[in-house]
Amino acid sequence: MIPYMEDFYSQQEANEFFEFIKAQPFVRPPNPRNKTCRLRRLSFPGYAPFMPGSRTGRRLFKRPSNYDVSRSVAEAPELYRIFAARLGKYAGREINYLSTMGYLTDDHMDFHQHDEDKGREDQSVWVLSLGAVHPVAIRPKGCKDKSQWEIIHPAHGSLYVLPSSYNLTHEHAVLDGTDYSYGGLRIAINTKHIPVPVPDEKLIEEWLQTNSGTMWQVALGCPGLVIRDPVHVNSILEKLVSEGRVVSTKSDSAPDKSYSTPSSRLKILS
Repeated sequence: MIPYMEDFYSQQEANEFFEFIKAQPFVRPPNPRNKTCRLRRLSFPGYAPFMPGSRTGRRLFKRPSNYDVSRSVAEAPELYRIFAARLGKYAGREINYLSTMGYLTDDHMDFHQHDEDKGREDQSVWVLSLGAVHPVAIRPKGCKDKSQWEIIHPAHGSLYVLPSSYNLTHEHAVLDGTDYSYGGLRIAINTKHIPVPVPDEKLIEEWLQTNSGTMWQVALGCPGLVIRDPVHVNSILEKLVSEGRVVSTKSDSAPDKSYSTPSSRLKILS
């Protein structure tokens, strides 16, 4: 049995959140496998972290809700921020990804796993349900024997958790609904903790501080230092120099560029 808390939100809190989200803009996303039709769900604005140091704003994960994701959770409307903080205390970690989807009575989502989460240490998903009830099914991956399925009916204001291991061993689906309360609309806020990498410039600075006397050439790489954007290492180092965090030891006679801190030295090919 997956963790399920029927009264994570009180009826008053759930009603307020439901009415707020219902009034937000939404889209019915196109089906990526069949462009002549659209998916059987609604997508509301989502909130997620950016990759630190990214010049393009490229994200570390699938876009939440396939809709507007221009803001982080810190920039989300107040009700979302209150929810993320409250859930973070319950989950024991920062909740920095919120994907809001809606389901009318004849909407659904087929059995699936979150491929974008595979490889992460924690693949848990916390889901707050608001409005009408849509059954949610969880089954061992590929299992057709319905006696092995777990089916829950998430109530208005309830929270259920898909454990991290389930993203490898199980799959889940949102089934068609028959509940016409709340206009037949179920709103599901799918949440996660997305680990955010340390920016390249901080990695370089920390490496410099702890690797005394080490010389590193960009073309060869450096043991213990993984840089996502090695092409721009020089520009990162020049920025650190301008901020006084790294000292440039380049001389007019030196064929290569080198940078140092009091305890270490880094050599970059010209």
